Amino acid sequence: MIEMNDTEVSQGDQQVMDENEQIFNTYIQTLHDQCGSICQDIHPDDIMEKFYKEFLNQEDMSGVEDRSIIIDGKLTPYDRDSLQIFRDKMVKIYEQVLGIICTSDVDIYHIYCLYQVFVTQFADYFLTYLCGLQKLDADFEEEIPNWEELSFENYRKKIGDESPISINTINNYIDYIVECGIYPNVYFDVCLYESSGNVALSELILESSSNYIQFDDEFIRLKFSKLLLSDEIKNYIADKLFTLVN
Repeated sequence: MIEMNDTEVSQGDQQVMDENEQIFNTYIQTLHDQCGSICQDIHPDDIMEKFYKEFLNQEDMSGVEDRSIIIDGKLTPYDRDSLQIFRDKMVKIYEQVLGIICTSDVDIYHIYCLYQVFVTQFADYFLTYLCGLQKLDADFEEEIPNWEELSFENYRKKIGDESPISINTINNYIDYIVECGIYPNVYFDVCLYESSGNVALSELILESSSNYIQFDDEFIRLKFSKLLLSDEIKNYIADKLFTLVN
């Protein structure tokens, strides 16, 4: 962020403030467009990380992860206000374009975790979700009534496929899961089955179990289906899943 030295707001200071506000709004608009896009790259730019490093002058994301940025003495009053406004803006963006409803108890790190899972690392986390589905057991019966039908092996039995596994079968399985196997309320839990020890997932499970994070299930499913219309993303996931199931 461009800093001001004088406590009184002169004409020059006002210009700096206007420039800061314009830069801030550009970050917000870029994040809105990125979160709302259905034409993502496999690993899109981490705009949120850029905001913290370039606008709030953080060396890395550790201050966000441990929340120490909140008491960072290097932040100006303007920075602190911007940080709070940023969190509030992201909450609105998530609800508008992702179907994720966050309460006021969701903090800046959880905002970043959601951004990773559903935006910058969507393809990797969706692959993790697919792998987690292979490990489901009766413990998920209440949340996922059709849990037994969601494994790749049982899907093949269901369609009577006994031929060697092909990429085409993998692609059809992905379509099947998008249609019948997306359960947002336990999405993090299923991912954690495959990615044990993942800090972001563990944090999000706690937040969602406390209802600090809730989902518009149909909105999320529609969003996933549109993202997976991208050949680049779908092929990336299918190629990796093909290797794992062979």
